[in-house]
Amino acid sequence: MSDDSRLLQLVACQVDAELPICDVLVKIAELYRTSVQSDHSGMKRVVDLSNQTIAIAAPLPGERERACELVTAPIKNDHQDKLKSLLDISKSLNFAIASEGATHLHFEAFEFHSAHIIRNIVNIFGSYDQLLMALFNTNSKCVRLGKWHQSIFEIVEQPWFLTLSWQQVKDEFKRLPLTKYCNYNLINIIYEIPEKPTFEVRILPPTLNPFEITCAASVVETLLFMACSSTTYSQSTPIAPTEESIQEFLTTTISNQNVREFYLEK
Repeated sequence: MSDDSRLLQLVACQVDAELPICDVLVKIAELYRTSVQSDHSGMKRVVDLSNQTIAIAAPLPGERERACELVTAPIKNDHQDKLKSLLDISKSLNFAIASEGATHLHFEAFEFHSAHIIRNIVNIFGSYDQLLMALFNTNSKCVRLGKWHQSIFEIVEQPWFLTLSWQQVKDEFKRLPLTKYCNYNLINIIYEIPEKPTFEVRILPPTLNPFEITCAASVVETLLFMACSSTTYSQSTPIAPTEESIQEFLTTTISNQNVREFYLEK
């Protein structure tokens, strides 16, 4: 705890960050001839002989104490095999699923740069949102989710919206309270983020099953193909996720038999 770079370098040279939190500051305490102090939250602190704080070690908050997340490069083919190889490595290293975890899917979005397609995406995923969360079994402990702001649904229904150029669509959406922490992230599309030109779906549960991931991707891909068609989809009442509505969705919308059977047998 200092703005003196010399002191910070001294601490950095003496501390082994790989040690357990109970041991990581012991050397610093020995340098100052004091001992490591603890509080009820699990934080560790070293002070000097005048009780001035020298260094603090704090535990990570609940469900954030994880080594990493698995991020793939773009996958164009053999999705299941490539995911399996990565997930098998994770399993071999004894990685586990965080209770607040999720699986995020990114779909290349260059073809979505039009008022017509953006309107369809908003209306289709707005209608199927609750059904998809039930179908995929969205993790209820994952807190960085949520519905789109109502203003997004309102703007795509304006009579002039479909006349807008792509630049005008982006300008209008940038005035809205967009956030990435929602069920379907539009920010990468609207701001055309170079490293992630994608439509992000964030409602999948954490899983080490590559087939479950590719099944969900197939469902989302079907809805995106619908959005890219010449059909104009209007807003409708969100579909309640009943057993009957899920079965009807799978039998009438999803053409891949393996995907249908995966969800019907769950």
